Amino acid sequence: MKLSWHGEKENEVALDENGIVRVEVSSRYYRPSEVEYLLGDSTKARKTLNWKSKTDFRNLVKKMVNYDLEH
Repeated sequence: MKLSWHGEKENEVALDENGIVRVEVSSRYYRPSEVEYLLGDSTKARKTLNWKSKTDFRNLVKKMVNYDLEH
């Protein structure tokens, strides 16, 4: 389906080829740009999808630091 976007921020919509609104932006789903505390939880992915991470926390931190140092 091809969509064309119109408007800005809360007034932004995506229309299909027939002019029917298929996507609407809602400020109710916005979050602050600066969040004090972010925490992810992979429990649902591990249980539902049998997912396992390939990188442990220590190696993840190393990768992130190395990336920042290179850039």
